[in-house]
Amino acid sequence: MNSRNDEYLESDNRLRTERLQEKVKVLKSFAVDIEHETKEHNRLLDDVGENFVGLFGSLARGKTRVERLLSSSSGNRKFLCYLSAGITGFLIFSYYLLARSLNS
Repeated sequence: MNSRNDEYLESDNRLRTERLQEKVKVLKSFAVDIEHETKEHNRLLDDVGENFVGLFGSLARGKTRVERLLSSSSGNRKFLCYLSAGITGFLIFSYYLLARSLNS
């Protein structure tokens, strides 16, 4: 009787060990997937950060140029005024064409 009990316990132990091994494999695969996702997201966030740094640098350089243009002689102010009027006119004309084509 003791032998049967030992055999039962041994087989139950093997069965539980196999189940535990399967669960460990699943958890390990989850951990590997999480690691890959984390690395991918970190790479993406680094790229976005670099793009923002470049964008802010470009904006700062543009601001500096506009300030320099405004602080210089009146000829540059006249040019800046014409440039602003031209850009505004172009945007209004583009809006008009876009609105007209959407209504058609």
